[in-house]
Amino acid sequence: MASIFQKAARLLNIGKARHIVGYDLAGNAYLELPSLHGSTDPRHTRRMIQWKEKMHHGEYDQRSLPVQWTMWLRHTRRDPPSIHELEQDRARIEMVQHNARVLAIRDQEERQRLQQLRLEEHNLAKQRAQQQKLVASRSAAGAVPTSTVQDVQAEAERQRRVAYEESDPDPQTLHPRGTAEGSDAAFRQERVPDNDVWAASRARLAQQGHAPAPPEVSQAASAPASASAAAAAAAAAAASASASSATADPQQQQELSSPILDAVQRRKAKRAEFESEESERERARREMSKSPLEAFVPVAKPRR
Repeated sequence: MASIFQKAARLLNIGKARHIVGYDLAGNAYLELPSLHGSTDPRHTRRMIQWKEKMHHGEYDQRSLPVQWTMWLRHTRRDPPSIHELEQDRARIEMVQHNARVLAIRDQEERQRLQQLRLEEHNLAKQRAQQQKLVASRSAAGAVPTSTVQDVQAEAERQRRVAYEESDPDPQTLHPRGTAEGSDAAFRQERVPDNDVWAASRARLAQQGHAPAPPEVSQAASAPASASAAAAAAAAAAASASASSATADPQQQQELSSPILDAVQRRKAKRAEFESEESERERARREMSKSPLEAFVPVAKPRR
C-alpha cells in the first residue's frame, strides 16, 4: 500500500514527492527540503534519501550509494547528478575492473613463463654439471700423476751437480771454467755477500757517533767463491784497507756526511714549522675559550 501511495504522490506531485530532485540507478529517490528556520540559502537546505526498499535503519548499506549522490547529501556538491552521469561512471568503473583483470591474467602468465624458463635453465645447468663431473672422473682415472713425469735433461743436470759436490770436500774450492777440473763448475751455486754496503753503513754510523769505529778484521770468510783461498785472503785485506782509507779520508767523510746534514737541517726546519703552527693553534684555542664579556673594559664609576 505504501508504494502505491508513494507512486500516486509522485504522479500528483504532492507531499514530499514534490521535493524529489533525482534518482540513482538503484531506484532510490533523493529529496531537498527547505530549511526549518526559513533560510533561503541553499547551503541550509535539508537533503535526504528515500530508499526504494523499506528496511530497518541499521540494515541500509550507505556504501552502496554512488559517490556523486553522497557528495550532494553532504553539501559538498551543489547540483544533483543525472542518470546519464551515473551510467557513464558505472561504465568507467566496469572498464577499469576489466582492465585490472586482464593485467592480472597477463602478469600471472608472465610469471609462469619466467618460472618455466628458470626451471629449464636449472635443468640444463644440472645436466652440464653432471656431464663435466663424469668427464673429469674419466680423465682422472686415465691420467698420469705429475709426480711420475720426469725431465731427462733436468734429472741429468741434478745428478751431475750432486756428484760434483760430493766429490769436492771443500765447498769454497772452485776450479776455473774451461779446465778439466772445472768442466762442471757452472753447476755450482756461488753465494757472494755484498760487504761494501755494510762497511759504508758502519762508517757512517761511526762518524755520527752512534757506533764504534769498524775494526780491521779479516774478510777471508766473505771472499768471492770464484777465487782460491789465497786470493780470498788478499781480497779481504784489500777490502779492509779500502774501508780504513775511506774512514780516514776527510773529503770522503764530508761527501758522506753532506746528504745526512741536509736531511737533518730539513728535519729541523719541518720541526720548527710544526712547533710554530702548534703554538698558533694553542693561542687560537685560548682566544676562543675566553668569555665575550672580557672584550669590554670595565669603566670605573665615580665616587660620590
